[in-house]
Amino acid sequence: MSRRTHRITKQVRKGRTNKAARIPHSGQHAIEPATVQVLLTRASCMNFLRPTLLTLACLFATHGMADDLPSLGDASSSIVSPEQEHRLGRAWLGLLRGQVAQLSDPQLKDYVETSVYSLAETSQVQDRRLEFILINSPQLNAFAAPGGIIGVNGGLFLNAQTEGEYASVLAHELAHLSQRHFARGIEAQQRMQVPVMAAMLAGIVMAAAGAGDAGIATIAGSQAAAIQEQRRFSRQNEQEADRIGILNLEKAGYDPRNMPTMFERLMRQYRFDARPPEFLLTHPVSESRIADTRNRAEQAKPGGKEDSLLYQLMRARVALIYEETPGIAAKRPSRRSRADN
Repeated sequence: MSRRTHRITKQVRKGRTNKAARIPHSGQHAIEPATVQVLLTRASCMNFLRPTLLTLACLFATHGMADDLPSLGDASSSIVSPEQEHRLGRAWLGLLRGQVAQLSDPQLKDYVETSVYSLAETSQVQDRRLEFILINSPQLNAFAAPGGIIGVNGGLFLNAQTEGEYASVLAHELAHLSQRHFARGIEAQQRMQVPVMAAMLAGIVMAAAGAGDAGIATIAGSQAAAIQEQRRFSRQNEQEADRIGILNLEKAGYDPRNMPTMFERLMRQYRFDARPPEFLLTHPVSESRIADTRNRAEQAKPGGKEDSLLYQLMRARVALIYEETPGIAAKRPSRRSRADN
């Protein structure tokens, strides 16, 4: 056997050993360390928490929809139960609070909590034990983590020019929770493990038989297929969250056209940026995505809430936080006011 084939064989054996190392438990289901990978994609700026989250997943392993939506079945719950998601999410939130700067404005916190709970009333989120974290960052971002964790950057207020646009982002995030995209992502990941491993083993056999280049190509192809499948699943989740978010926006009394309007402006604003905001990295905006949300929003009746004085006051408070000279910011008209003029 060549050195290269021997090295590949060792790597596969090592990966197979790690995969088989399950934590014994007395509860109903175990959370495998790989489970945390999907959670991290919802707030990828927290990559430094990955080792600690893997440890938490091992610790928790010892403990035991609406008519217009597709039935999720029980497959996801057989892998990660809602209660396990809740415990993992709370543990992750505790770690996150110790690692990032937070906004301590009580009025802003009250506004976010009140507005999200109001949106949750018209959503399909069944477990409404929501927890919130306001991150002190001017970068645009919002995320939902398992267990009802909602994160909002101060930059969301700077970029969402109306309350309807702000609500469209959070309605999208609530849809991720109601559809349990975290648990479904783990389920999809496990489905892919068997065919990928089979293809890699086939590649090793080919390499051992003397077809070295063909074996390496087979292994690389199986890995590429797994990555492509993961991206496809992520795109499907985003599309589903958009469509459900639009329905719930309308139920909450907002004009659902706020969602495509927000997407269109973000695409124009950050299209050529070398470093787009975190939100666009985890929620990529494309022409097809904008067209889909626009077509669906146009089917709703015209009208609905778009803005409120209270939201504009919250925007002004956030603008003061990130303005180097607050006195100047207080006298400066908002972006929306300048655009209207």
